[in-house]
Amino acid sequence: MGESVREVRISKFTKEYLRLSHYGDPERIIESAAAEYADKCILENTVLALTPKFLIHFCGKRTEIIPLESALWVFETQELRSELFSQNEQMIYTLYITTITGDRYKIRSQNHEGLAQVNELLTERYPNYFYGYSEEHSRMVHYILEENQKELNALKKK
Repeated sequence: MGESVREVRISKFTKEYLRLSHYGDPERIIESAAAEYADKCILENTVLALTPKFLIHFCGKRTEIIPLESALWVFETQELRSELFSQNEQMIYTLYITTITGDRYKIRSQNHEGLAQVNELLTERYPNYFYGYSEEHSRMVHYILEENQKELNALKKK
């Protein structure tokens, strides 16, 4: 997509930085995500950038990097929000991503098209995720996460 305006930076000692340690060396992940964002960005909107290996969420001064190979479940919701003491209502769309490590990401936007495009591209590129919300998906994901935790606990005991 060419020249990127935003910087992919995450300060040490933030929850976003510490969360990256679940997926490897945070510094390497940030460098890799920044390089892909600069040279290989597939889709970018006001809150997200999708690269071949990462979903980058820009939220004010915070940046979250989600390694796509770790994603397990992706679904979108929508809710109508009313402002207190006002007649104004707006639709808020949220993309939820759960990773194999049990991390849960919540990406909110007023732009449905942007989240829908990302969701569609993820569906095409990563067909092994669980897509969409259902009770069955919820049960399966929780089962997988519990089994992963049991395996980790067993490895720690050795």
